[in-house]
Amino acid sequence: MKRFNKIIVLLSIALLLVGIAAPNSMATLVEVGSVIPDGEYEVSYRYVKDGTTETSAANSFMVQDSGKLIISSGKAVFEHEVSKVNYVTFAYLASRNADATKAVITKVDNVETATGKEGYTEHTVRDAENPDNVVVQLEIEDIWKKQDVLMHINDIENYFGLPEPYNHWYNAQLEINVTDITLPDNSDDDEEPIASDITEELFAHRIAEGYTLLESAVEGDYDGTYPIGAKATLQSKLELAESLAGDTLEAAYIIANQAIKTFQSTRISVDKSRLIQWIETATTWIEGKADAGEREAGKPADITLTPVSDGEYLPQKYYGSSVGYKGPITDIKEQIVKAQAVIDNERATQAEVMAMFNESNTKGDWELFDKQRLVARDFEIIVLDSLEKDAKISPHAGDISPHAVMLQQAGPDYYQAFAHFAFYDTDDILTDASIRQVSAKATDGFFGNWTSSLAPAVKNPNLTNTPIFQSELTGEHADTIKVYQSTTVRSQNRTYLQTDELWQGLWKLQYPMELPEDERKTVFISFNKAYLDKLKELITDAQMLVEGAEAGTEVGQHSVYYIDQLEAVIATAQETADQLSAPRPEILNATTTLQNAIDTFKAAETKQVHFSVAHSSNAEFSIMEQYFEKPALVATDDEGGLHVSFTITSSSNVSEFKVKIDEEFVEAATVSEDKGNDTRVVTFEIDSLSKLLDAQVRTVVPEKNDDRTHDVRLNFNEVNNQELYELIQTATSAYKNAVDSGQAGQYYELALASLANAITLANAEAVRIPSEQATTDEARTRLNNALETFKKTYGDTEDPDETEDPDEQTPYERAKELFAISEGFTVNEKEGKVSIDLASESLKLSKEQVEIMKELGLTLQISNADVQLSIPATVFSDVSGEITIDITKIQQADKSLSKTYDFSINNGQIRTFKDGITLTFKIDPKKASNANNLNIFYLNEETSEWESIGGTYDAENETVSAITTHFSTFSVFELSEEPKDDDNEEPKNNNDGENPKGNNTEEPKDNNVGEEPKDKNNVEESKENDDNLNPRENVKDNKLPNTASNYYNALFIGALFMLCGIGFILIQRKKRA
Repeated sequence: MKRFNKIIVLLSIALLLVGIAAPNSMATLVEVGSVIPDGEYEVSYRYVKDGTTETSAANSFMVQDSGKLIISSGKAVFEHEVSKVNYVTFAYLASRNADATKAVITKVDNVETATGKEGYTEHTVRDAENPDNVVVQLEIEDIWKKQDVLMHINDIENYFGLPEPYNHWYNAQLEINVTDITLPDNSDDDEEPIASDITEELFAHRIAEGYTLLESAVEGDYDGTYPIGAKATLQSKLELAESLAGDTLEAAYIIANQAIKTFQSTRISVDKSRLIQWIETATTWIEGKADAGEREAGKPADITLTPVSDGEYLPQKYYGSSVGYKGPITDIKEQIVKAQAVIDNERATQAEVMAMFNESNTKGDWELFDKQRLVARDFEIIVLDSLEKDAKISPHAGDISPHAVMLQQAGPDYYQAFAHFAFYDTDDILTDASIRQVSAKATDGFFGNWTSSLAPAVKNPNLTNTPIFQSELTGEHADTIKVYQSTTVRSQNRTYLQTDELWQGLWKLQYPMELPEDERKTVFISFNKAYLDKLKELITDAQMLVEGAEAGTEVGQHSVYYIDQLEAVIATAQETADQLSAPRPEILNATTTLQNAIDTFKAAETKQVHFSVAHSSNAEFSIMEQYFEKPALVATDDEGGLHVSFTITSSSNVSEFKVKIDEEFVEAATVSEDKGNDTRVVTFEIDSLSKLLDAQVRTVVPEKNDDRTHDVRLNFNEVNNQELYELIQTATSAYKNAVDSGQAGQYYELALASLANAITLANAEAVRIPSEQATTDEARTRLNNALETFKKTYGDTEDPDETEDPDEQTPYERAKELFAISEGFTVNEKEGKVSIDLASESLKLSKEQVEIMKELGLTLQISNADVQLSIPATVFSDVSGEITIDITKIQQADKSLSKTYDFSINNGQIRTFKDGITLTFKIDPKKASNANNLNIFYLNEETSEWESIGGTYDAENETVSAITTHFSTFSVFELSEEPKDDDNEEPKNNNDGENPKGNNTEEPKDNNVGEEPKDKNNVEESKENDDNLNPRENVKDNKLPNTASNYYNALFIGALFMLCGIGFILIQRKKRA
């Protein structure tokens, strides 16, 4: 029976160890802390809040299930995808370097900044297989720890649609789930001895190591200890291994070895790095800083009794007579001591460390502290005899310097303030207890009653180191000056924030207190002198406008209404400016009201406005331009309405002129008519000059039996386009004459195309709004240069060649200089083409290169081994800067007969083009059933279907070409001869029927050539099996196989047999008993 029992136990152990002794084809889970071999591993991840286990808001910006850990030569990088929509808001993303100081994020005036970025390595980025995403890659210091990350999300264009654009810095941690990784069990490379090498000596040595470890180990929950119960588990496993050694040495060794390794992996490591970092940050921050009153008293003190100084920190809190006062600096110093005690405590648990970190992090609100810091500023004051409307300068004003100092919290939204006054004590009668003051009243911003605490004397002149006040202290009155501090002249109340719209800026003092009350001097202080001075300056400006104004409707004149309105506002503002005791809110209100009146007055001035007459729908000047004299006259009526008037020439031929008001065209009123000059002045009212105005011009020419109505648009952009319009007429005439001349040849055709392009670009100025004169002048210069170049080709009798400067560089010479052969470019003047064989996936053109292309109408031909693009200059007509063209090869589409490419210009900013771009793909005709059925297709990102743009097969060069008017992802497919139902169905032209489907894979379909691509932001997910058409799905579907499943099955079966064996033994013992 004993032998039977032992067999059962050994059989169970053998089955339990099947997974451990699995063959090379099995997979093993990664042990915590182990070394990961070189390779790429798909892992899950998340971004967590700084120093916590909570998921960070930044995590929502990332594409989940896209994480990849890459190990190379022992170094680790981690990458994942981010949608392009989100990535445009990534202003900064970086991982912290080893031993580098953690970045500190501060906020001043509501603007966040990060210091310490030099200790971080910025991410790299590349396009993802999914065209809607990019891949970001970060360096990782230790894959078993959370990686510190610094990021800046700045939504400048407000893509998120928030009330205020999102703009924040983050300290976060990247948590990589390394335990997701399964590794092949490459036993050949394992350092563990194979079964045949295990000897009794080796076994005994390993058992001795286990007991030594057991003896030295300490159980606990602090750094370097092992979890409670771990030692008992190890000891039982070692004893089990010893009991089996006589029968199965190999199995016994494996049990002992795995038990020791498992025990070692449970050793507790307490991470104190975040708390250490906080101590370093706090220690740096407090350097040189002091709580309020500390510089005067040597420690934080009662601010009602002790003067405060520039740069000291509020608020103060009283902790009783034994402790005294503390402010934020003292609090942080004490917190540093507490935190350091935890760092120094070798028995501190992870929970204790994190609790102290969270406590410290909460107290270290650096942004709030900086808002509450006192900042000293020089201030002019007015010493008054009362606060009545007729208040005058006090007869005691000579006792107090007009220059004071205001020590106010930096804010925003924190306004507590103190004032330092300099008294001229020529009779030396003032003592430390001579000045009586009032209290601040928060509810209405005025002051309250007399306080029991007197204004403390300021003994240290360096407490307020503002330049003007320091000059006062060291000037001619230096021997007689005594400085006193009025405490809290501006309340710190958080319910009634003392903004300039509430705080009155007025104060009250009484002195000397040594005299009886009826003999004391009482003065009132106004802190509003600078605001009164600004109002007076504005009144002077407004009065000059009124004095220079003329009533009328001519240019530069105003209606009497607006003159009277401005005069009335000036009079009201003057009443406030003359009141020396005026409260600050009243002064600010008068200033704002007057400024608005001035702006309205200036806008109401009758002025000349240049305008253009544009085609009703095209970006070009209308032929009706010649019927209007420029500029127009724009006047403003008493209700703010705009009235436009101008002169119509050839008036007898213009029977009607109407403008669109609301949804109807209304005849413009005739103001006057001059039949001798055949002109008339018309007027109409519009609501804005900042948009194009639809209008209609009816022309009647009886002798030609011509009667027609022309739809036009009026552009009141205040730009004089007359010279540009005349040059366009000259250039257009030259173009038509050249066409009529019948001269042939590619060189002449190129010159014609170049001039036509320049005319098109110049015509676009007709509808540009808003615009500037400089923009039109640049367009005129470009057209003039193009016309001169054109004349050199066709000849010009009015401008003989002998008058030209022989040393002047021609446009084509400039083009060859800009597109240098050394940079891989070739300029073909006869063909009007710039060519380049591209070695990379991106081509960047300078502003000068783009301009010369547009001027000469050059076609840009970009080639690589797989594809060629021919891009006409008109594609860049609306671009005034650099151009970046990306030609990105992506995963080849299923059943494609060419490589698959994604094209974009300026990262997708230029999506469509009026003049098409010719795409030419290299193909292998042997793979096609009928090469003449080859078409170029683009991927419709809304439907995830391929759609044809046509195609022409060139047998000699083995290429397929087509023209596209938009950029997307492109590849070549073969159109089927007729529909097929089998699984190998080819792409089919939509004009012949519906798109065939097989294998649940949507095939390419033919679409109208030139159709614009849908918005990439609205792209839908591909079908589940559409692997090749959606690279993003490919990533998800090609995860590493779950090779560990057999391992767990073996463990389960082994455990089951062991239980059976143990149960059988127990039953047998019970029977014997």
